[in-house]
Amino acid sequence: MRLKNYLAMVLVALYFISCSEDQTDVTARLQKIENQYKAGFVKVEGPARIPKIETKAPAWMIDFAEKQSDLDAQNALRDRARTAAVGDYEYATVTNEGGYAGCAANEVITIYMDCEDNGASTSGTAGGPWQVTPNKNIKMFFCRIASNGGTPVAPVTIYRHAVLKLGTLNPPGAAPAKTLLRYFDNEDDGGSNNSWTGEKGINSQGANTTLTFLVYAASAGGYDPIPYSPQGYQFFILSNESPTGKTKFTYYTDDEDDNNQNYWKVNGGARQDGDDSGESLLSGNNNTTFKILGNF
Repeated sequence: MRLKNYLAMVLVALYFISCSEDQTDVTARLQKIENQYKAGFVKVEGPARIPKIETKAPAWMIDFAEKQSDLDAQNALRDRARTAAVGDYEYATVTNEGGYAGCAANEVITIYMDCEDNGASTSGTAGGPWQVTPNKNIKMFFCRIASNGGTPVAPVTIYRHAVLKLGTLNPPGAAPAKTLLRYFDNEDDGGSNNSWTGEKGINSQGANTTLTFLVYAASAGGYDPIPYSPQGYQFFILSNESPTGKTKFTYYTDDEDDNNQNYWKVNGGARQDGDDSGESLLSGNNNTTFKILGNF
């Protein structure tokens, strides 16, 4: 069926379904359908095999989201009011609810992201540190590590991994191989149900979420900024390595489907749309995949 004929039929249907609707509203709905028809792709998911349409936002819309994200981060740093404000060198490692996995008495940071509702496919491996809620949203837990820029910890052997950056400066020790900023376009309908507990530092959250990660190369000797356990790393670590006898977990967040604004920034450079992280431990285009390694 030709696009014009298809759209004309949709317009007639909308008219009879809701004759009392404002013309502007009908036009907006038609425009949204047209965008999905032209730019969307069908993704079949779940036992009901519901057609799933995902569309990418135009460049100007992502530009606006990028500027707002940068402003939110600046405001978060400017408005530090708590006594326990984030220090310049602080960061956070992966933990579980309550911080029982290697966090001890440190502050647990909880990030709740409201993921896509329609045909929701957010998922996580059973037994992992984070939680996928019954309505397919996600709770991520990180352990805040204090660092004052002093002497780094003793040399360790470690796998390629990532930590959540909190402070404005990188932790002391080995320089990160890469800095990854990820902008998550969270669910739009019904308003923002996102929430955050703990100190977010340079990260930000409002209707959507922006997180910055430091990726560290595998190293044998040399200093590493993470105070790992005697086994070589925390109970959980953001990594896609496959050491013998360890458990791997995968978390997949189904981000906003309509006019998706997800993007990356690598090493503080220009915004990159698409799957441009260059990392298997944290990747994705319109949706996002995390890889986590468990020390058991």
